[in-house]
Parts: sequence; C-alpha cells; structure tokens
Amino acid sequence: MQVRAVVSDLDGTLLQPGGTLGEATRRAILSLSEAGIPFLAATGRSLYGIRDTLAAVRDAVALGISSSGAIGYHPGLGEILWRRPLEPATVEQVVEALLRIAPNAGIAAFDSEGWTVTESYFQVRGMWPSGPMTVVPATRVAASGCCALCVADSLLASPALVGALAEAGVGPEVATITYAGPQLLDVVAPSVDKGYGIRRACELLGIDPSQVLAFGDGPNDLALFRAVGLSVAAASSNPAVLTAADRIAASNREEGVAGMLAELGLVDAEAA
Repeated sequence: MQVRAVVSDLDGTLLQPGGTLGEATRRAILSLSEAGIPFLAATGRSLYGIRDTLAAVRDAVALGISSSGAIGYHPGLGEILWRRPLEPATVEQVVEALLRIAPNAGIAAFDSEGWTVTESYFQVRGMWPSGPMTVVPATRVAASGCCALCVADSLLASPALVGALAEAGVGPEVATITYAGPQLLDVVAPSVDKGYGIRRACELLGIDPSQVLAFGDGPNDLALFRAVGLSVAAASSNPAVLTAADRIAASNREEGVAGMLAELGLVDAEAA
C-alpha cells in the first residue's frame, strides 16, 4: 500500500502521558511534512486542543479533525474548514436526559469559537477545556448552539452512560456518542465521527482514504480505522481497538507512532 497521508489520534496515541509531544514524534511529523506526506490529527479535543498540543509542529500539520469529526481545522492558517452542528433540539434532549440519568455530570458545549461549560465539568475532570468559555448552569447549556457536547461523570463509566442515554431515547439516529476515556463522552451529530472526518479531510486533500495510515487507541478510533487503508493501534489500546488494528505499535509513552513510521520506511530511523 502506498501511504499518501498519516492521521493520528492525540491522547493515548501520539501524545505522551501528560499531553506532551515527545521529541522523536516531533521530528517524525516534521520529516513527514518534508517528504510531502500530509500529517493529520484526529481527536475528540477542540480545535484549541489541537492548536495547543501541536504548537511545536503547527506548520507541519496539514489538517486537524477536531471535536470527534464535527469540525475541520487548518492549524497553520487558523481556519475552520467544515462545521457540522448539533440540532438545538438534540442538545436540549441530551441535556434533559443527562439531568435525569447523571445529575452531577459535567457538561461542556463547543460551538467552534468557545465553550459553554458547567461548574461540575471542572469538578469532575479537574481541568477546564482549552479556549474561551462561559460557565453556566446545566439548564442553560441547551440554549447554546454547538457542534459537540463533552460529558464527564464520576459515577457512571462511559459504556454505562452510553447505554443509559440510548434507553432515554438518545440513540445513533439522534446523535453519535463516542468515548475515549472511562468517564468522558463526546456527543456529535448523527453520522459524524472520526471516520466522517477523515473522509472530509481526504476530499479536501485529493487523497483516497484507502491510502491513509491511521493511529489510534480508543473506541472512538474504530470508525477511523474502518475508513482507512492501514490501521495501527498503540500497545496500550482498548482491547477492541487492538483486535481491529492491522498492526500494533509501541505505546504512546514509548513514542510508538514515531517508531512505526520509521519501521514502515516513511521517515528515517534517525528522525524517529
């Protein structure tokens, strides 16, 4: 397979524990750019999260698939390339269901410019999201138009919360709900996910998705794996991701993305 582009998840895959970019990974991304192979990031983080974590390689990142596919972003130009908002009625439905199912959950809504976030989001996560924000009661989150909802709950694990929302009527026909962590959900419009994002990105870049190499580690990366020609899971990945992947790389702590790029001959071993 000829690899014409590389896309990677961020947390748990490309970034080291603590959310930093390792030196070998930084060099590998720059080497891809010099070789004319576009590097893309695909993440549940907002565009501000991509901007902040990949600042050291900003000009070498061809495109950012942010908010689980809902927003396409060009880090170098600071431009939004696409935006798929949630229907206001859907946001209201999800928030109302959450207030019944998980009344202490934290909710953050992102509209491509900034966040509308509840105080409980910080209490659960211990951190605020990146970018401008307004803190509001949960009942006011539904009043804001948004492209993605992030939900954090300290009591229900992600799979249980997804199931509870489905029982409350928030199924895949209403919204796509994915998770990368044990107690953190991303809610976006129906049919939107990282697979949707990479297909939109490939259209813009003039590349067939079958010629894309993807790295990931979480359940929200499964749609990305299904959309591309070659998939690689970090060694520390969710079991379902390890099963779905074509290859297994070293963990993010060991900068497995850089190592696999060198193993595949896409960058020089010295660069990795």
